Amino acid sequence: MNKQEKKQWLINYIKKQQHVDIFDEFFVDLYIAECKPANIKWRAYGAQYVPELSRYLAELYKESVLKRYAIGLGNHQDGFPKWCYSYELNQ
Repeated sequence: MNKQEKKQWLINYIKKQQHVDIFDEFFVDLYIAECKPANIKWRAYGAQYVPELSRYLAELYKESVLKRYAIGLGNHQDGFPKWCYSYELNQ
C-alpha cells in the first residue's frame, strides 16, 4: 500500500469511528495488519508505536482534512505521556 492509499485508509476509518488517537490499541493494530508499515516499535504493553501513522495523521491535519485536539490520558503509567492528540474529520 502506498502513502496515498494509507492516508485514504485513515480517512475512511475515521469516517466510521468518528475519532482516533495513536494510543488506541485496536486502531493501531488494525493499521498494522492492513497497511503493513515498515517501521514498528514494539512495546510490551499498550499500542505499538508506528512512526508513519503519527506522520500521516499530522500531514492530514496540516492539509486541513483532519482537525485535532489534545486529550488527557488519565490513567497514564511511567514512560507514557499524560496527553495526546485525538483526530477527527474536519467537516
